[in-house]
Amino acid sequence: MKKILAITLTLFSLSARSQEALVHEIDASASLASFRLSGDFSQSRIGAAYHYLIAPTVQIGGSIAWDYTSNSYSSASSNTRSSMLVFAGATLNFPSDSELNRAYFAGIYLGMFHASETAKINKKTILDNSESEIAFELIAGKRFVVGDNFTYKPSVAVQKVEGYDFAFLLTPVAFSYLF
Repeated sequence: MKKILAITLTLFSLSARSQEALVHEIDASASLASFRLSGDFSQSRIGAAYHYLIAPTVQIGGSIAWDYTSNSYSSASSNTRSSMLVFAGATLNFPSDSELNRAYFAGIYLGMFHASETAKINKKTILDNSESEIAFELIAGKRFVVGDNFTYKPSVAVQKVEGYDFAFLLTPVAFSYLF
């Protein structure tokens, strides 16, 4: 009799937690950057992510993003790069007494970067290259409630891809759905 009672209480406890907690999160994001110093530079990015809550303040998950970068140094020369980034890692949400849909967050991710790059001078291709490298990202942001289980989720990140300089990323357009 004691074993049956213990199993019943354990099952009740697990089902009660899954109904109360929002444990899944799906993100969608987009960004666009444009700079003009010694030439024209523009970058656009779209991304998606999934996170799973494994503890009251800790999520694990992964993300994928596509970038398109264009540099024009003059009317005669240009450089374009399209790339894909795939990351996996952990996110810490705080403060611990806050609901997930209102929490600040910080994450650390490790992944792969794959890029195809083309350089042209006078419309003649001088470089057509493809490469894959290890990538690392630190990210921080805040969730703001927009509606039932929907949040606005802007963030900033520092990213390092092997063989490239550090990149500072601002993602002002990001939304998530929690369920």
